[in-house]
Amino acid sequence: MGKEKKKLFVEWVEITKDIRGFSRGFSLDFTAPLTILVGENGTGKSTLLDLIRSHYTSSGLWQDDLKEYARVTGLQSPSVKYFNFHSDDFKYSTLFGPNMDAQLAAMRRSSGEGVTLQLVACGILAANNSLLLLDEVARGYSPAFQARCAQGIYSLVSKGNQLIVASHSEYVMELGYMPDCKLYSVEHRRYMTPKEFLTAHLTRKKKVSELPCRSSRKSIKQ
Repeated sequence: MGKEKKKLFVEWVEITKDIRGFSRGFSLDFTAPLTILVGENGTGKSTLLDLIRSHYTSSGLWQDDLKEYARVTGLQSPSVKYFNFHSDDFKYSTLFGPNMDAQLAAMRRSSGEGVTLQLVACGILAANNSLLLLDEVARGYSPAFQARCAQGIYSLVSKGNQLIVASHSEYVMELGYMPDCKLYSVEHRRYMTPKEFLTAHLTRKKKVSELPCRSSRKSIKQ
């Protein structure tokens, strides 16, 4: 007998109204407990997280207005935790509960990423049977921090959680090779291996770097 497919909190997202680079009719099937969203800034990683979050939570923030832009299917009423690693004041975090945002921001300013990592680990690693939406994971932090984040994130798969993670970190991208994990390139609109994405990414950067700069084009024209 084949391996029984795990039931996911979010199985499918379809865009119903054009929004931030996504046209009506775009859809994404989630096929693994851990999905890593990758791509250049502005391609829509955070938008997808916001659309999913607005479907399941009522935060009182502007994200609530996004419900009409997408249809989300999957299990109803999961426990949802959201965290943006790159928000300076973490004002959109729902991970630590009320009154924790200010404390977290203050500790980050005074003690740096070590304390932040400990607090994030306490909140995230305690999750069980939850939908975790993590944005900008490990962005701008040290390699050691990124590696520990990647390890901690993957450990959550065995606890019945579904994770949808947006990240630029190659340490996090490498999880795409692990069981129960898929890497989705938002800019290419398809699932890819980490090697395929990084190769395409580097090729694109090389092509851009080979374009003549504005001053060069001017001198050539003259």
